[in-house]
Amino acid sequence: MMLEHKSVLRSMVGRLEESNGAEEVRKRGQDVVRQAQLAMQERLNAHSRDLNALHMSVSRQAVRADEDQQQLIDDLTASRRHALTRVTELEDEINDLKLVFVLGKSLSQETELKEEITSRTEQVKREEEVMRKEFERLRKENFELADRLLVAQRERNEAIEERNMAIQRSEKLEQVVGTLRRRIGGGLNSSS
Repeated sequence: MMLEHKSVLRSMVGRLEESNGAEEVRKRGQDVVRQAQLAMQERLNAHSRDLNALHMSVSRQAVRADEDQQQLIDDLTASRRHALTRVTELEDEINDLKLVFVLGKSLSQETELKEEITSRTEQVKREEEVMRKEFERLRKENFELADRLLVAQRERNEAIEERNMAIQRSEKLEQVVGTLRRRIGGGLNSSS
């Protein structure tokens, strides 16, 4: 479309140069000005469409960053709750076993009972070791989730900053478009 206007303008300027008489020059000059204004208006409209598309893209990125951040927070909270629950359960079981051991010792039960308690204590220690490793794994996972959360927050902040910059550029261009439209409108009115 722009090339079409340029070619029409060149053709009109050529005819303007070939014009005979002031009235014909004035009329052809007005045609040239109108075509130039149309071409400029099309350019401004294209820039406005591009800015709107950019603004929508940045807004979508900010929404996605917010959703990712919330998901990371939810995952981190659930992992912490699970780890604390398991630690509490293990502590309760250890306390119960200690009580059983103390009672067994104080009552001087038979060797079989002592072996059973010893066996159970060793089993609890093994389970405690397994749970300690699980707790460490969950702790490490929490740190990784926290790191991902920081990255998501950083990306969200960058997206918001890009959106704000795009909005500022859009507002500046809209001001320029408004000024150019007023100038174009003023040019049309004065040439009529």
